[in-house]
Amino acid sequence: MSPAALAARPGTSALAAPTLGGITEITEKPAVLRAYVGRWRFEAGAFFTEIGPEDSLERWAGVAARCPVFRLAFEG
Repeated sequence: MSPAALAARPGTSALAAPTLGGITEITEKPAVLRAYVGRWRFEAGAFFTEIGPEDSLERWAGVAARCPVFRLAFEG
């Protein structure tokens, strides 16, 4: 559902529309991916079978180079 459609639903008018931005800095991506897999291992583990949250950031850097990472920001 789009942010505009969600905001138009009864009881949700106070929701701020999120903005989406890609994280392109290779220095940020490994830490974000490692934290994501650590938090959502059950769901994301199928996509990261060769690496886990216990692995080093250096090892995650190799994976991060081929994975898109996005930041959602809510303002308002």
